[in-house]
Amino acid sequence: MRFPTLCGAASGGPRVRILATRVVTQRPVSALSAGAVAAVLFALAPLAAAGERVGGGAPSGAAEREVARRQQQIEDAFRLVTEGDKLRAGGDLPGAILNYSAAYTGMQPSAMSDEARAMARARFAAASVEHAESLIGGARYDEAATVLDAVLEPDFAPDDAAARKLRRQLRDPDHYNLALSPEHLGKVTEVEEALKEARGLFLLADFARAEARYHDALRIDPTNTAARRGLEEIEAQRTAYLGSARDQTRATLLREVDEAWETAVPLEDLDMQAATEGGILSGISSDNASVEIEKLLADTIIPVVDFEDTSLADAVEFLTSKSKEFDPLGKGVNIVLSLEEGDSLARNALLSLRLTDIPLAEVLRYITRDTGTKYKVDRFAVTILSQAAVGSQLLTRTYTVP
Repeated sequence: MRFPTLCGAASGGPRVRILATRVVTQRPVSALSAGAVAAVLFALAPLAAAGERVGGGAPSGAAEREVARRQQQIEDAFRLVTEGDKLRAGGDLPGAILNYSAAYTGMQPSAMSDEARAMARARFAAASVEHAESLIGGARYDEAATVLDAVLEPDFAPDDAAARKLRRQLRDPDHYNLALSPEHLGKVTEVEEALKEARGLFLLADFARAEARYHDALRIDPTNTAARRGLEEIEAQRTAYLGSARDQTRATLLREVDEAWETAVPLEDLDMQAATEGGILSGISSDNASVEIEKLLADTIIPVVDFEDTSLADAVEFLTSKSKEFDPLGKGVNIVLSLEEGDSLARNALLSLRLTDIPLAEVLRYITRDTGTKYKVDRFAVTILSQAAVGSQLLTRTYTVP
């Protein structure tokens, strides 16, 4: 681009026009304003005139070299500013500040470079203020003050409004808590992480681990209210659970007490249906021997019966032994297990009973009920049978008539 109106006899003649053309075409017009170009042309006009007189009609080489050097400074500055913008966009504020500073100081003050210097200075000030705010957020107040002081140097931007305002706020103890330190901020972060993790564990009902994380927070910050509230919530949940557990245990124990007060129904008072449902079948014979065995079953009281996953065979052996132990005559009752070959249910059944002070007949009733069997009283023994075998037995009862 040419500016012919600036180049005439008053401005150094035709040779100055040639020089002006070279100056402007070395840098895109978009980088410099027309005013800056005009200013440098008028500033260089005396040099061109002097060169014409000394060189016998040719422009001075020194003037051309000076123009080229200053043009190169501006080009280098634009390159540094562009790189600084990229660093700033990527979050590298210190790197951007260095680039802007190098761009500003790398240009010699002149009408030609004023616009580029102003741009680099403005970028430097804005990036420095942004970096100072980041340092303040990390409680690095001294470093932030150093960055702002560099902006407010007389050679840079002593009148920058944003930098002056932030520097003034840094001096105000009511605006920033200068007692805050990076170490304290690091502890705050640890406490926040512990509280978040503890809350998550609490919502998963993992109270032990949640409690441990709340304690971690309190070890860092002994007066942390949120941690104490969290521990209070955990204790409230535990109390609610233990209250439910207490109610359930109390109900179970009361049931067991009530069961202890239940009296057994005498065998002589059982009707035919009850006898069948309870598993009691009298023997086919109706002689006095079977009646004596039934009476012995009713009169023999076993103090404690405690079966835990006990097989039917082991239970029968236990009852036979106890019947002899608690029979005053020492004879006891011979209890025989006679199951069908295919009765796997009864053979594999496991008993879990806990009874106290109970007649032997009642124990047999519980056992046959839980194993799906029946028992009958013969002349010489009590036989436990499979359900299938009961149908083939003849059911008889003996009654005494006055």
